[in-house]
Amino acid sequence: MPLTAAHAGLVYSPGTAFSQAALEDVSLSVEPGELALVVGRTGSGKSTLLRLLAGLVAPTSGSVHTDGLAAMVFQDPESQLFAETLLEDAAFGPRNLGRSDAEARAAAADALAAVGLDPAAFGGRSPFTLSGGEARRAAIAGVLAMRPAYLLLDEPTAGLDPSGRRAVREAIGRARTTAGIVLVTHDAEEFLGDADLVLMLETGRTVFSGTREALLAEPGAFEVAGLRPPEVLRAQMLALPSASAKASYTLDPREAAALLAESRGDAG
Repeated sequence: MPLTAAHAGLVYSPGTAFSQAALEDVSLSVEPGELALVVGRTGSGKSTLLRLLAGLVAPTSGSVHTDGLAAMVFQDPESQLFAETLLEDAAFGPRNLGRSDAEARAAAADALAAVGLDPAAFGGRSPFTLSGGEARRAAIAGVLAMRPAYLLLDEPTAGLDPSGRRAVREAIGRARTTAGIVLVTHDAEEFLGDADLVLMLETGRTVFSGTREALLAEPGAFEVAGLRPPEVLRAQMLALPSASAKASYTLDPREAAALLAESRGDAG
């Protein structure tokens, strides 16, 4: 069974005067190897959905099921690094799962390598000597060392410089070879091109749910969700407001340029 939320809802303080719905009738299904992108404005319910998928809170309606461990990397995960060395930090999770010291250290070394941190070079370093991008990747390694079936990421590139963002993206790409990914962000620009599935939320409700291709064919969901589309998509939407009868919009800049040039030629 994939990681699945079926008509999931969450109400805080139900049955009281302070009752507040955080999520309502949200569904998502992710298979191993897939990347599901969850986008929405601040307060739309994105992080709440991650906590439901991770089993940190229980839905008040609907259900959440998984066929394996779903592990979550929180926002600013580098603040969770605490051990004297990166290798010991990444080995903490496997040890807590009952693995021997040798097994935990081997899993930690594999995980550090998977995020591009050579364990021979980085394993003995203090987490507090790392750059922002390195620390973010180290935190992801600590989760990967537990060998989860699903990796849940909350704004994984927030606050990083371009090189750090690029390194984290590459680490996520490598993690995808062994785990399904659910990635939450308020900005679709960075990860939309990598996504298999997209879920858009607004005030706890689903605005769009489907494949990336389906979203590119009907990108009006961005406006409904109060989000700015990626620039390459926005340019096509402005120039071709009725969409192209010949093809859907694209995220590839060269293909977009060709589509716009063809449209201008047709207009002439």
